[in-house]
Amino acid sequence: MFQHEGLQGIFANDADNSLVVQGTPEAIEYIRRILRFIDIAPKQVLIRAEFVTVSRNDAEKFGIDWNLARVNLTAGASGLADRTAPVFVNYATGNLAANLRALLSQGRGRVVNAPIVTTMNNSPATVFFSTTDYIEQQVVIFDQNGRPTVFSQPFPVPVPTQLTVTPRVNADGTITLTLFPQISTVGRVQVGTNLLPRFDTQFVFTVRRIKNGETMVLGGLVSRTDNSTTLKVPILGDLPIIGQFFRSKDRAIVENELLIFVTATVIEEDTPASGLAP
Repeated sequence: MFQHEGLQGIFANDADNSLVVQGTPEAIEYIRRILRFIDIAPKQVLIRAEFVTVSRNDAEKFGIDWNLARVNLTAGASGLADRTAPVFVNYATGNLAANLRALLSQGRGRVVNAPIVTTMNNSPATVFFSTTDYIEQQVVIFDQNGRPTVFSQPFPVPVPTQLTVTPRVNADGTITLTLFPQISTVGRVQVGTNLLPRFDTQFVFTVRRIKNGETMVLGGLVSRTDNSTTLKVPILGDLPIIGQFFRSKDRAIVENELLIFVTATVIEEDTPASGLAP
């Protein structure tokens, strides 16, 4: 390709992605014209990922019906909320995404995180955040006489969520997104008298083509929180047999859904991105 009778040599500098050309002015101009066609800066894509929690009731009112197999992760602990967390992934675009944004504007959803990253065409971008859950852990302390004292204390456990997005800008202006979400949950499992943590990570690989600037929605995580509160009359509520008549139990089940809004926008260059400086 780089053949010209006046060309003496071409040396590449990987450090600054430059070429040093030796030769006649005609040969240098010849190389310059060729590089203007092949040295084209890749397009940049702005990725916005919004992690939003909404109630299952609100999500279903807007017609969300993720008909995919779900994996039930059942866990429970004394003193902690019982959880059943079916994890699944699907996508939706168009009016559904607009309706969900309307739900947020009404204060019926909560934005957990909303990172924005910029990446090159065909280069992956990863967004990551972590929440903290708590499990009860037994601690044993011995006094000076060697007598043990056992008590429970909360122990923090990080629960990470990660989304990797690789955009590909197509010739028609659309963007093909390769998405790899990873969603983690922490549960509890009873082993004898001990309550041990259990970690579950669900992930999926999916590809979706959207318009430039369009938003798609990934259904990520459904959590079921069972909050039980026991009210009782002092002393009487602790009596055997008849104590049940002086106690009442209030149970509230709350189901929330984690939705991931992904918006991909091609960044328009202010100046032409191809060619060399004269």
